Amino acid sequence: MRSISLWLPSGASNAWSLGSRKPLSSCFCRAYHLHLLYLRGRISRRALLFLQHLTQSAAIGYAVCSCLYNAWPIIPAAFVQMIAVVQFMKMHSYSSTNMNFCDDMRQGKQTLGYPENVTLRNFCDYLFCPVLVYEPMYRRGGGFRPTYFVFKLFSMVGAMVVMYLACTSYLIPTMMRSPSMSITEAIFSLVFPFLFLDILIFYILFECICNLAAEITNFANRNFYDDWWNSTNWDEYSRKWNKPVHRFLLRHVYMETQQRYKWSHQTAAFATFLFSALLHEMILAVCFRFVRLYLFGLMLLQLPLIALGRFYRHKKMVANAIFWACLMLGPPLLGLAYGREWAQIHFYNAHADHQPLRLF
Repeated sequence: MRSISLWLPSGASNAWSLGSRKPLSSCFCRAYHLHLLYLRGRISRRALLFLQHLTQSAAIGYAVCSCLYNAWPIIPAAFVQMIAVVQFMKMHSYSSTNMNFCDDMRQGKQTLGYPENVTLRNFCDYLFCPVLVYEPMYRRGGGFRPTYFVFKLFSMVGAMVVMYLACTSYLIPTMMRSPSMSITEAIFSLVFPFLFLDILIFYILFECICNLAAEITNFANRNFYDDWWNSTNWDEYSRKWNKPVHRFLLRHVYMETQQRYKWSHQTAAFATFLFSALLHEMILAVCFRFVRLYLFGLMLLQLPLIALGRFYRHKKMVANAIFWACLMLGPPLLGLAYGREWAQIHFYNAHADHQPLRLF
């Protein structure tokens, strides 16, 4: 078996530099300029909607093409895709919310904080705040705390080091051996490493990165997650584990489809679920550079699990145990589905180009 190379410096540096490139940064700032034109009456509502969706699609498309063209490793590609998706959501929320404010103002309705909020400073502050739903004003904290900031920074670095060691020492070697292992053996070998990795990623994202951004911007609302570990079904888990994304999906997908297109509750809920599943699948497809819809199918399995959970929702201990059993088996199945094929292409295919696996 070929040796595994981990090229963190090259892949990571390219990924970090992508955010500062002019095409991507200009796409992010375009939402502000477009609404400024709409506020001044230079463009119509229809033109604003068209240019807004075109700009958002261009931001996602540029990130996808950069990852595929440069053949970035898995981790930098995932990082770039998540940044692009976050900015996609931020741009949409900014344009949609301010457009509604502007329409209300033109109808003579009271709009608190609008149009005074349409400034470049307010827009840049929103871009760096750990929130995906735009509001003209946010509650602010008591000021910057250097000790707290340094603690979260070192916690993030320490968690990343532990994650790196866990991946390189156990997870990756097991994944590379998976094509020669039985499915049962591979799943049980990956249950606890994936569970440990999931918890580390959750801690880095929501306890470290979000709090660091909140501390820099003096953002007061630190409710980035609820007690998802006590969930009794997947519906509750999806609402609790990632509150910023849940708030965005609730307002700008679920509620918008009901108000703008007059969709029913069930249709809007399914559209919200489908939108989330496709975004997740897009990130994995770009990272691994093939489309298999494994994650999409696994997320579709949540629908019957949600329906099944209603039958034992009153038995919370049993429901929570079933939830944790699914949570422990889901990531290994997903990792095995993608990892076995990736290993087969790069390690066991006689016609492979002898390119080593690059995770970092």
